[in-house]
Amino acid sequence: MTKKLALGTLAGGAILFIWGAVCWMALPFHNWGFREFVDPEAVALAFRASSPESGVYLMPYSEKHGEMTEDQKRLPFVLATFKSDGIGPMGAKMLGGFAIQCLGAFLVTWLLFQTKGLSYWKKVSFVATIGATVWVLGHLPYWNWWGFTCAYTAAYLVDLVGGWFLAGLAIAKFGGQPS
Repeated sequence: MTKKLALGTLAGGAILFIWGAVCWMALPFHNWGFREFVDPEAVALAFRASSPESGVYLMPYSEKHGEMTEDQKRLPFVLATFKSDGIGPMGAKMLGGFAIQCLGAFLVTWLLFQTKGLSYWKKVSFVATIGATVWVLGHLPYWNWWGFTCAYTAAYLVDLVGGWFLAGLAIAKFGGQPS
């Protein structure tokens, strides 16, 4: 069981990592949901002047939950992640990304171990369905509540279901069910 869990974790994690690299660097669909500021320098200056520290910012912010404030009616809505010192070294991000994908593949391989009697293609479908579930629960709420665009949300559908389908091909083969 341990060997199959390790194989499913590493194969699935590697495939997800490679799929993510292809999605972001070679395929165009992640660009569908992003827009560019007309004057990024002015926006950067405004963020630095208005944001005391790195974090997630909401504008207009209100502690009055459940009621619409005048600012919320009149000001533009902004949800932004702000890192005052930039993104940081890409190598550390890539290593972290690979570790996250392996953690996901470990959990999905373990979930697959909890099933019995599935054919290879049903195992693949099971894993791909987990990708779809992650999209429904992780991205559709952002579309609904925060106004993420349909294009951005659709890009993640392709990313998650496609990636987990491909990972499922390996997880179903190498992870399978424990013997």
